[in-house]
Amino acid sequence: APALVSRMRSARLWYEPHLMNETRREETWQLLIKRIAEDRCTPIVGPGVDYRVARFRQDISLQWADRYQYPLARHEQVSLAQVAQYVAATRGDAQMENDFIDDVRGFALRRYGHLLDGEERKQPLVRLLSVIAEKAMLKEPDDSHVLLAGLPFSAYVTANFNNFLAEALRRSQRPPQELVFNADVSAEEVSLPSPEHPLVYHLFGRLDDVESLVLTEDDYFDFLIDFWREHERIPAAVRRALASSSLLFLGFNLHQWDFRVLFRSLLKEQSSQRRRKQLHIAVQVDPDDDQITNPDRAREYLEAYFEDFADSDVNIYWGSSEDFLCELQRRWQARSSS
Repeated sequence: APALVSRMRSARLWYEPHLMNETRREETWQLLIKRIAEDRCTPIVGPGVDYRVARFRQDISLQWADRYQYPLARHEQVSLAQVAQYVAATRGDAQMENDFIDDVRGFALRRYGHLLDGEERKQPLVRLLSVIAEKAMLKEPDDSHVLLAGLPFSAYVTANFNNFLAEALRRSQRPPQELVFNADVSAEEVSLPSPEHPLVYHLFGRLDDVESLVLTEDDYFDFLIDFWREHERIPAAVRRALASSSLLFLGFNLHQWDFRVLFRSLLKEQSSQRRRKQLHIAVQVDPDDDQITNPDRAREYLEAYFEDFADSDVNIYWGSSEDFLCELQRRWQARSSS
């Protein structure tokens, strides 16, 4: 009798990704396609959109916990925000930021260094990642960034520090504007985004400006304060996208700081009554996430958690970002060809 030995904690090999609301699945997909066609849908892109580099935050967090003898609970050692807070408090912000840039480079070279020649390996980090994206990721038609770039969004909001999405858009002949939250940019410098010339808006900073990165717990609290206190500094096109379009949360772990800060700040704002009456959201949850030990109970928890946002019509997708985007692309192409 054959036996299958797997390190997966879920039955992912024979698991069918799906929207959880069984009674409204087709209606949800049709509404989502309609919103995209009307340019009323905005993806919020998280770290898990690229499964090949999604774990670098966890890897760095564990490295730092060991390197700097993190003294708190072991389960916190996989949380970069918590471990980075400890490193910043004990070693200083500059040391923490330098370590982060160095360790991201180390992670990238360990995983993809065999694809690079000597000169490419010496490139600054942002350029190094662009070369890696060109050689390893963006050539694949089912890469999440390629799939996102193939859909006609006018604005992309990203919680990621890298430039993979912008590179994918450039390869798709859709050259984007790239802006960073809290950057000193006047309204005149921001062109009105369109599907042909979209906007990529980095909420949590970008690697070419290390001081812009949101890494520690304090950084997340500061972001929350600044997001509402400095709301007028956010480009009008981004404010409109966040306030009056359907949001797709892609590639987030629901127990991580980036998702919790974004989701609650966007949906709990008291002035968002317009959003609550019309919003439709798809949230992706990957059953292969090794922080989820019991997928069935995790699903029950998520359904209960999102009950508080029932007026916002939150729809949960159980599966990876790649699963979701491949299905979305298939449905979009079917609509376009019909």
